[in-house]
Amino acid sequence: MKIFDMQTNHMDNPLGVDWSKVKLSFRATEGHRFSLSVIEETTGAQVYTAPVDLADTGNVYIEGLLKPGLRYKWQVSVDNYESDDAVFETASVLDAPFITPQASHSVPTFFTDFEAGKVKSARLYITGLGLYHAKINGERVGDKYLAPYFNDYNDYLRYQTYDITEMLEDDNRIEVVVGDGWYMGRFGIDGHGGNTYGSQYLLSAKIVIEEEDGSIKVIGTDKSWQCHTSYVTKTAIYDGETRDDMVTLSEPGCVKTVKTDYRLEPDFSEPIVEKLVLKPTLYTSPSGQTILDFGQNMVGVCRFVNRLGAGKSLKLSFGEILQDDEFYNDNYRSADAIYHYTSDGQVKEVEPYFTFYGFRYVLVEGLETVDPEDFGGVVLSSGLRETLEVSTSHFQLNQLMKNTLWGQRGNFMDVPTDCPQRDERLGWTADAQVFVSTACYQMDSFNFYEKFIRDMRYDQRTFYDGDIPMYCPSLKKSSGNGGAVWADAATIIPWELYQAYGDVHQLEHDYPMMYDYVETLIRKDEAINNTHIMTEGFTFGDWLAQDGVCDQSMKGGTDDNYIKTMYYYRSLQLISKAARVIGKEKDAKRYLQKAEQVKTSILHEFFTRSGRLSIDTQTAYILSLAFEIYESKARVIEGFKDRLKKDFFKIKSGFTGTPLFLKTLFENGMDEEAYRILFNEDLPGWFYAINMGATTIWERWNSLNPDGKISGTMMNSFNHYAFGAVCEAVYAYIAGLKCETPGWKKALIAPKLSHQLKDMKIAYQSPVGEYKVEWSITGGKNFKMSVTIPYGAEATVVLPEYNGNSTYVLQEGTYNYAYELARDMIHPFGPGSYVMDVLNNEEAVKIFRELCPQASAIVSGENKEFTIMRVAELAYLDMFGVSHEQMGKLIKRLAKVEV
Repeated sequence: MKIFDMQTNHMDNPLGVDWSKVKLSFRATEGHRFSLSVIEETTGAQVYTAPVDLADTGNVYIEGLLKPGLRYKWQVSVDNYESDDAVFETASVLDAPFITPQASHSVPTFFTDFEAGKVKSARLYITGLGLYHAKINGERVGDKYLAPYFNDYNDYLRYQTYDITEMLEDDNRIEVVVGDGWYMGRFGIDGHGGNTYGSQYLLSAKIVIEEEDGSIKVIGTDKSWQCHTSYVTKTAIYDGETRDDMVTLSEPGCVKTVKTDYRLEPDFSEPIVEKLVLKPTLYTSPSGQTILDFGQNMVGVCRFVNRLGAGKSLKLSFGEILQDDEFYNDNYRSADAIYHYTSDGQVKEVEPYFTFYGFRYVLVEGLETVDPEDFGGVVLSSGLRETLEVSTSHFQLNQLMKNTLWGQRGNFMDVPTDCPQRDERLGWTADAQVFVSTACYQMDSFNFYEKFIRDMRYDQRTFYDGDIPMYCPSLKKSSGNGGAVWADAATIIPWELYQAYGDVHQLEHDYPMMYDYVETLIRKDEAINNTHIMTEGFTFGDWLAQDGVCDQSMKGGTDDNYIKTMYYYRSLQLISKAARVIGKEKDAKRYLQKAEQVKTSILHEFFTRSGRLSIDTQTAYILSLAFEIYESKARVIEGFKDRLKKDFFKIKSGFTGTPLFLKTLFENGMDEEAYRILFNEDLPGWFYAINMGATTIWERWNSLNPDGKISGTMMNSFNHYAFGAVCEAVYAYIAGLKCETPGWKKALIAPKLSHQLKDMKIAYQSPVGEYKVEWSITGGKNFKMSVTIPYGAEATVVLPEYNGNSTYVLQEGTYNYAYELARDMIHPFGPGSYVMDVLNNEEAVKIFRELCPQASAIVSGENKEFTIMRVAELAYLDMFGVSHEQMGKLIKRLAKVEV
């Protein structure tokens, strides 16, 4: 196959796209200059043709040439080869008026009857506020959940297109239930109530039927429609849903049309869809509670088969963890995570329409006997295509990568939510920016982030005078200004998206947001007399770090002004780079000059004359090295290593430092420290959470204490994807596959090895094709690696621990390597080993106790300071009772210990 993966707007053969602009992309295995043609399917008219170079196959834009409501096919040819056709269909203009009930109804059902003849094709174009659920002839329309999704509806309102051809009969009824959703339900923090965007239920829909004789029939919402109450009597994003199939529906009532000024747009985002269904096991608690355990912290709804008699009720309550082996969800705060159902006695599948839950456990009340086979956990997520396969034989590392993927699934619900379960579920901007690179490894996240950027841009221009809110959509400025790290999503997300997909058009489109944000920073700087040190304004700082004043501190110990100024520099640096890419040289020079001024001020304010960083926290060192701000890199690395040693090599950083932690260590030659931090199994650490049963990423390092008790309920989510950003470093440096030029046209393949990991596989579907890296260590020194580079790409391969020329620049193809490592990866112990490592190895500690009993007793005692000594240092102090002869024997024996 020469040409494949032909996509429109990053989707396969989509229906209902915006006709004003489409993006086409494809991949190839041969050829350098292609011809791309777009044909209007009905008439056969060619509407677009152009040559496409191999370097541009990922980003072909067509603007202003397409028309609404038409089907197009497109193909690519090269030499004497023609691809199969790909297709897309543009949406028809949704010009039907909005209708609303004349009488007040809670969760109304709108309906109308219509006839259809011999149908060739039929489409439904529809939107509703807050959310809609449509049926034709009693059957659900489409596979989308929670449409038309979440944004500030005053900016735009998306409508969806459905193929209903096979659903129609001679006589038909369409019914649309409309619920509260984000539009008018209770939603937001700090006591923010409902009716954020409106107070009346609205529906606009149009059915377009093409008969076999070519005639067109249109049925649109108007005053002829009717409405009545629905079986859903209560619904809210936070507070679950109540459905009563025994309720007596109101008599059909009249509707009225409503004049609105919504900007209706064909849906351009990834729909929220069912990704998979999990089956639970049944658990009875010590107190007799009947609990379903789905084995995975997931996001979605619980679907069940109703077998209750008429008038009988079922109550489902949702939670993430158990406490004392009982159901628990106090960490949901005020969110009433419940589903109530009253049966009409009919056997049928039931699930919520207008809400979602974050959960692993479901408490079942109202059933005498619970058959777990009657229940399914419907996993909902924005329908992004997963692009990564990665695995290793190491259980905890495997689980960390799985947990991160599940965190992305659960929190990518049209907006990148912080968490999916409690009374929050907001698009926090810091979470979104720290995770963007990891997200783009794991899924094709282009559409998702571009939608979020659009939402940020609207808030920026409408409510924040160039600044960026803490979360977005801001619920009409309910959010405060984001401050450093959060608001810097304005520069970081567009830049990282450009790195991942190489789309210059995207960067040009997003540049005004970057520009306006950076100008707000410059104005703040000017307001303090151009000191270039950000001393004014808010920031969450190193949020939820472990070096705060207490265990439940929300703020870490790193100076806020340092963080704010560092990110001021970072945003200046990124916009300068972006300006250069899109040809704005004047801007590029100006912002680079300003960045250098800020850098100079940072060096004067936060570094000593000898080059030592004056702020002694992990996050402070990380930012210095990650942003390359230092007088002496060696002094900063030295200080960082010393800080880690003082912290017993336990991670202390929060939202600011953690996402950059491992990446910074690997990029600055601290591979040993990176592995030590990652593979730590004690609190705090990623593997600690896994050992405590985590199946997603926690909000706090200490979300669950070692005794299994929750550490607190005020700020404690067990599905909070931000700290999963560590996986970027796992993929780029441990697996060894890193993007080197935008859009993955060039990659760096350079695994970082350790005795703690024996193998890894990664396969990534990049914009230019599939990269693969597979490596393994056997016998301590035997290394094998296989590398696959896609057509049209280039990779620099650096062979790890290789004696000789280790660097090769390679083109497409598969390459295999086998050699003996320069360093033994199975016998890690020596005089420079830390005592803590010896104590963590059963065989090593046995030797230690045998040869050095006095030292062993001391270092195993209450003073943990001794554990961060090197083994050889034990011979320097008489208190340890280790002679030089004993030390020689100890080192000799330890050197034989295999791991």
